[in-house]
Amino acid sequence: MTAPTPQRCLAAADQLLRGSGLLGTVAVTAGWWPRACACLIRLALEGGIDAYWRRVKPTVAACRQGRAKQLMLRGRLGPGGETARRVAFAWATLSAATHHHCYELAPRLRSCVACTPR
Repeated sequence: MTAPTPQRCLAAADQLLRGSGLLGTVAVTAGWWPRACACLIRLALEGGIDAYWRRVKPTVAACRQGRAKQLMLRGRLGPGGETARRVAFAWATLSAATHHHCYELAPRLRSCVACTPR
């Protein structure tokens, strides 16, 4: 199975954000769209980094460690320090948004009989 393209990930995230289509409607109703959007956008970012390295230096693209690819963005073949900092910040923020914290409540399902007020 191949990874989805960054464009497809961003299109799916856009659909979730708009609440359009079958998936978007279900995501908004169930309340899991924020985490799903963050995950899709992070996948798009990682795919963009891979595409950059495939174009600039294919041997770096062959590396299986995403963090190493991010760190190499600061190097002489990378786009520069400012871009590397922005990528690192975006990736860290999106990763934090996708992580479930023990103090968070699970999304409440509307169809749950036990949760429905009487």
